[in-house]
Amino acid sequence: MTTLIVIPCGKAKTWDRGPRRVSVPARLAYSGSPFQVNRRYAEKFGDSWMILSARHGFLDPQDRIIPYEASFKLPETDPISFSALQKQVQEKHLGRFSRIIGLGGVEYREA
Repeated sequence: MTTLIVIPCGKAKTWDRGPRRVSVPARLAYSGSPFQVNRRYAEKFGDSWMILSARHGFLDPQDRIIPYEASFKLPETDPISFSALQKQVQEKHLGRFSRIIGLGGVEYREA
């Protein structure tokens, strides 16, 4: 059985600590404690893991991203649509995993 663990992005981001506005790998972009705990869990128990970003959708840990602010909790931040997420599921072949574990709050698990 192959397991994919999907962890939520986080509000705290590496760019919050300084003025640098460069792209970074997604696994390094989120700096909050909840993200770090979820990441450690995913790396230990998953065969693979991804980040669910409210702006970008499903991110591989090595995908590079730039600063953004978006949340599924705040529709006015224009989060990625559910239809776009469904398209990514197909494009990224996420159905190949026999088990998918989604971590995070209700808004992210619903997405």
